[in-house]
Parts: sequence; C-alpha cells; structure tokens
Amino acid sequence: MPPFESAVEPAGETEKERKKREKRERKEAKKRAKEEAAMAPADAPGPAPAKKKKKKKKKKIEDDDEDELERLKAAMNDDSGELEASEEELLEELQTDCAVRVQKQARALKARRQVRNMIKTTFAKEYDQEHDRMVYRNKVTGLVQRTKPRLLRDEDLPDPIVYVAPEGYESVPADRKQFALVLTTTSFNDEERLPALPAVVENDHDAIRKHLVNPYVCKYAEEDCLFLKNVSKNVFLTQIDALRDIVKKANQSEKLRTGAGREFKPTGSLLVYVATHVATHRSGGPYFCFSDTSAVSNSSLQRTGMKVSQFCKLIRDIKCREKTVILDCCHVERPPSKEAAKRPVVVYPPSTFYSDVAYKAECRVLGSCKLGGEGRPPEFGEQPPKAVLDQPVLVDRSEDGTYHKGVVSSANEDGTYDVTFADDDLQQSIPRYLLRPRSKEDLAAEAEELRRAELLEKLQRSMKVTTLTSKFIKKTQVAALTTRQRVE
Repeated sequence: MPPFESAVEPAGETEKERKKREKRERKEAKKRAKEEAAMAPADAPGPAPAKKKKKKKKKKIEDDDEDELERLKAAMNDDSGELEASEEELLEELQTDCAVRVQKQARALKARRQVRNMIKTTFAKEYDQEHDRMVYRNKVTGLVQRTKPRLLRDEDLPDPIVYVAPEGYESVPADRKQFALVLTTTSFNDEERLPALPAVVENDHDAIRKHLVNPYVCKYAEEDCLFLKNVSKNVFLTQIDALRDIVKKANQSEKLRTGAGREFKPTGSLLVYVATHVATHRSGGPYFCFSDTSAVSNSSLQRTGMKVSQFCKLIRDIKCREKTVILDCCHVERPPSKEAAKRPVVVYPPSTFYSDVAYKAECRVLGSCKLGGEGRPPEFGEQPPKAVLDQPVLVDRSEDGTYHKGVVSSANEDGTYDVTFADDDLQQSIPRYLLRPRSKEDLAAEAEELRRAELLEKLQRSMKVTTLTSKFIKKTQVAALTTRQRVE
C-alpha cells in the first residue's frame, strides 16, 4: 500500500471509527517512511522537508484588538493627539496640585520662622559710641555689621537697653566668665495635649534677660548669653552647640592667659533657666517640650521632644566649674495617681525630676514647686526610695529615660544594686537614682493588663476557629448540592 493511500472503507463504519482508522493509517505511513529513509544510502535524494504552518490569530482576538483601536482613536484629541482625561481625573489632579502647593507654602513659612528665630538668638543689636550708630553683632563669630540681617525683612531686633548706674556706684567687672541659657516655650503646636503657658511666663523671661545683662546687677555679657523663646527642637540643638563653642573659646583664652597647660580647670559659671512643659509617656520619658512638640505617641515625643537625660548630657558637656539649672515646669494641676496611671501621656514632671537632673547633669537644681504624686512630695535633692531584696523594679539601663523591668538580686554596701532582668541578664552596681521600685498597684495593673491580653487572644483564636468551621460547612453543603444535581 502506498504511504498515504487510504484503505477501502468497511461497510457500516461510523464517523468516529473512520477518523480513528485514518489516524492510525497516517501513523503507520510515517513509521514506514522513517524506516525507508534509514535504509536508503546517504547520497540518495530524499523528500523535501515539510514547511511549518504559521499559526493564525484567532478571529475573536483580532476583533477585540480592532475594537480597542477604534476606542482609542475615538478618545484621541484631534488637536494635540493626547488622550482626553475624564472630569473626575481632572478634579483629582487639581486637588493634588492644590495640596502640594499648600504644603510647600506651609513648609516655607515654617522654615522662614525658624530662620528668623535663629537670627534673633544669634545676633544682638548694640550701640556704637565711636560712630554714634546701631550695629548688629554675631554672638558666635563676633563679626559686626551695620545693616540688619536680610532675612529679618520688616522685623528688627529690639533696641539695646540703656542702663544708668546708681549714684556713687563703681562698676567692677566680674571675677569670672559667666554664661547663661534661658529657654522659654509658651505656645505649642499640639494645643490639645500641651496647653499654652500663661503670659506671666514670658514676662519672667524678659525680666530675667533684663537683669542678667545689666552691668550693675548680674553683669553677664550679652555675647555670652542665649535667650530662646518659642523655638523648635532643631533650633535649640543649634543654639546649644553655639553656646558650647562660646564656652570652649573662653576656656581656651583663659588657658593661654594663665599658662596653666594641661592642669587648667574651667573657672566659668553657667546658669540655665527652662520654662516649658514636661511630658511623660508610658513607654518612655520624661521629655522637655518645644514649640513643635507632638504628644500623640512616644515615637512623636522622641522625634519632636527632648529626653531629660539627653538635655542633662548636653549641659554636662559644657565645661564650667559651677552650673545651676532653674526649672519652671509645673504649669498645670498635678493629676491624681490613679488617673495618671490610665493616661498614655502625663504632662507633669515625675516625682524624682529635680534629683534626676541634679545627678545626671552634675549641677545644682532649683525648682519652681514641689513634685510627686499624692501624699508627701519629696524634698529637694531627695533620692528615690530604697529597694529591698527580690523587689520588682524599673531600671533606666542606658540613662535615656527608657525603663526596663527587673528584680533586685542584691544590695551593695556602697548604695548600689545588682538587678536581674527578664532575659536573665545581670547588671551590677546600678546607682540608686536609676531605680524605680514598683508598687503593688503597678503590679496589679500589669497583671490585669496581661489577663485582658490573654482573654483577647483566646477570643480571636475562637473567632478564627468559628470562621474556619463555617467555611468548611459551607463548602460541604455546596459539594452535596452539586452531587445531587449531577445525580438528578
């Protein structure tokens, strides 16, 4: 039989049987052709290779592509050749553009205000007796210019105060260099959680400035003082760096003048006055608040506020022989202990606020009022209560205001403690001022919180099981219904 010749159709063959027979015959024919090609000599001419048929696109896909092309052509603009946006898209684009412009203007305004505040604290307006005119002097660099800084625009620095010596008074210069930092914050962006301070606080700021630079009273030099009012955290950090540089230059000059060499010890004095809110969060703190501080959460306080421990480190790094810090941070009513325990953020200094600043900043501390919760407020300089063996405590391990849970393992003779923490980590010789003994109320509140967390976890687990059971029942019902329909 030729390779591709069909056999005679048997009588009574169905269409399906005929197709199977033809397929079987084609396979046999291909097999015989391969065998003949293998037996033929290598130089014998063979049949031409069959051409591959190109796959044609389905008609449905071609129709869909044509419809899409027609739709795009209809949506094209005849003039510009661009797609016409819908009204909703245009409105959304306009709203986005307006929001971006408003944000740019707000950020630019905020930046200009910060720059002006920095200029007001860095420059001082003075009277030049030799040329009979006002000049502007940079406290950090010492440069003097006749024109005011351009970024002040229509504003100007306050005119210098003229002081008159009392009758018969002989002005004697101070026997040492005196430096001062006066920080006052009366208005806050987060007005809901940080209420504004009364106007008397600003009056105190102005009065302190007036008396400090008076050559017949406190005799502080204007260039050695920084007066900051309603500034942000970044501005404060910039100005505290400038004050550190001023003190460093003064110490270097004194060292060269005396020729003390390595044995030189600073002789200056530093006065720091702070009037603002102090906020404490459950997860950390306390924090000094600035004009841009947000007390929404602990993370926002870390970003926009300054921990008291960080503030103390900045003061400790300024090399002066004597340091005095005046704290005016009690401007709201003291919350009751039970009510304060329920709040996530408490805007009131803790009971050991003064003693902590005194120990960590290595300075004298003067407070505007007594602190503490209900009961007897602690006296000035009083340390936290003593801890006993196996007592649960909170420890500020890194001295950054973040407390960790632990248990007192031993009390040393020098007044320090050895504490074992939750991860079986033992830390030895912890000073007393870094410990906070935990009361029975704190432990009961923590146990209640853990109990509620466990109940919530059980409830969520049961809800999950109930959801999985309902899904399984629903799938079973659908499968049974499908089986029944197939049987019918």
